[in-house]
Amino acid sequence: MSEIISLVNELERKNIKVTQQRRIILGILNNNKGEHLSARDIYTLGKDIDDSIGLSTVYRTLNLLRDVGIIAEYHFDKEFAKYEISCQKEQDIHHHLICKNCGKIIEVENYLPGYFKDEIYDKNQFICQEFSLKVSGLCKECQQLLSEEKTS
Repeated sequence: MSEIISLVNELERKNIKVTQQRRIILGILNNNKGEHLSARDIYTLGKDIDDSIGLSTVYRTLNLLRDVGIIAEYHFDKEFAKYEISCQKEQDIHHHLICKNCGKIIEVENYLPGYFKDEIYDKNQFICQEFSLKVSGLCKECQQLLSEEKTS
């Protein structure tokens, strides 16, 4: 709950009105960490809490929260964007492994050593403001399924 209060306080510091719908959306994202929800997922969960919430409100709120850095928007595939609360601390940074077969998203901690990133930024005279890594491949379960299909 203190994370929600912290996020609400951050919005207020940025002079953004914190409506009931925005609180609901923040709560949904906070309560579903690691789930990478689409706008429609958030809308469906939000309707269970407050049936007056609209899909257009969800989209507008997600765009606002993304623009002010509260949430991160990911495009893992050709389908809908997925959202999660943005990594606020260095130790919270994570990357994503995406299975091209089943669509499973696996979060992994930030394994890239700092000197590696610093070297890339220094070499290219680049200031990094946001960093994420997306790796596509096959998850363990899909590898097993494909292996079983080949042997049968």
